Amino acid sequence: ASCLSFVNSSRYSKEWLENVILSNIHRKIDGLYPTTESFKVWAQYSASDLTAWENGNTYMDAVTCKYDSGKNGWIPVGYQYYWPKQGKLTFGVFSPASASNVSYNEEGVTVTDYTVPNEGKHLDLMYGLREYNKTIGNQTSKPDNPAYSGIDIRLFHALTSVKFKIKKDADYSGTKLILNSIKLHNVYSKGTFKETIENQTGGS
Repeated sequence: ASCLSFVNSSRYSKEWLENVILSNIHRKIDGLYPTTESFKVWAQYSASDLTAWENGNTYMDAVTCKYDSGKNGWIPVGYQYYWPKQGKLTFGVFSPASASNVSYNEEGVTVTDYTVPNEGKHLDLMYGLREYNKTIGNQTSKPDNPAYSGIDIRLFHALTSVKFKIKKDADYSGTKLILNSIKLHNVYSKGTFKETIENQTGGS
């Protein structure tokens, strides 16, 4: 999971914002999500429970979050984001931040015409379950951190990279084994992923 900080911009007066940074969008996911990776966050503000994504006001728009060892979580890059004194925030997440052609709307994440590279790093494309109607009040009861001011996120794979590792079945002394190639058949190398959130008030 990880935490967010809310932007202190001219659009929102300080009187309207809590003096509490949404300091961690995403805390460590039991060591499974690499601290070298970053993700993007979208957030909508609503005065009461959000009924549909498009009915909210944009609070964060594809904001990149990177790991901060001092906070033991992922925080927004470039700005500090603060919890609003009133109203609620609903979040969407996509990883990694480096992926291109990624957009977010009422139906969730869309990745358009993603092409798997022939060489170089292959990416795990992951989207987070939409986290609805968060306030600072419902984010501060973590037993291990009473001052916790971020949100937890849950990530699911849209596309998973595969790594091949070869090991010898036995110790063939004095023998050199050479693997010339691995071929995969009937595997798509390009496609579009589109998340569909059917229930806008409780999402899945």
